Amino acid sequence: MRKYIILDMPINDIKKVMIVDVKDEVNMFLYNTSDDVPSIGDYSFETLQEAEDFFTRNFQKKKIVNLRGFTYLIQLRIVRKILLNQ
Repeated sequence: MRKYIILDMPINDIKKVMIVDVKDEVNMFLYNTSDDVPSIGDYSFETLQEAEDFFTRNFQKKKIVNLRGFTYLIQLRIVRKILLNQ
């Protein structure tokens, strides 16, 4: 599973975050552009919940919500949307 998060307002030069959940590992990749380019940083987590909690603490203050196949963050001022690919 893959989640893309596009930030409306960059936070510490981060404009896009991608969370990838593959088997026994979850990775978060940080980008300084919303274009399809290599990441500028990454983190590893044991669970998807740990990655989402880290994102919430560092990039936004509201809860992630699922709606009709897409995942959104309630605080739209900071985050435009998260596209969920499975």
